[in-house]
Amino acid sequence: MIKEEQIVDLRRDIEKVRRANDSPRSWEGLAEIEKTINYVNRKYGTSFKGYDMALSEAEAYLWNKHDKLKGYY
Repeated sequence: MIKEEQIVDLRRDIEKVRRANDSPRSWEGLAEIEKTINYVNRKYGTSFKGYDMALSEAEAYLWNKHDKLKGYY
């Protein structure tokens, strides 16, 4: 079960992902998003279902953007 203080940390970490997403559309921006997502996932695991779903969507977005940059579609 997620604790109240973890929720505060979670909100801060999600804000980091949002800020990284607003960075210039570059490999550095993608790397920052990926690094933050991986950090948050390690920290919280999958005990918080709503967040896990949001994480999954963020990862799908990251790979979609990666594929577009690589010219796959």
